[in-house]
Amino acid sequence: AMCGRNCLAVRVKRSSRRAIDRMRSIIADPEGKTGPGFLAHVLVSEYCDHLTLHRQSGIYAREGVDLERSTLADWVGRC
Repeated sequence: AMCGRNCLAVRVKRSSRRAIDRMRSIIADPEGKTGPGFLAHVLVSEYCDHLTLHRQSGIYAREGVDLERSTLADWVGRC
């Protein structure tokens, strides 16, 4: 079955919404630093799960988190 643009909207549970809000706060603090857990997640996604930084950036964008691929690449390069 084909699906139009209108059916792409997804309802998010309250618990998921809280997790997304927490993720936004973990990604970058006021100084622009990230936590070790989030960096580990990005690295495992990149190298173990073979999820490119471009795709990771798209995943975060769908959740309302603006995180450019170049930013992710800078973080990965520093590790």
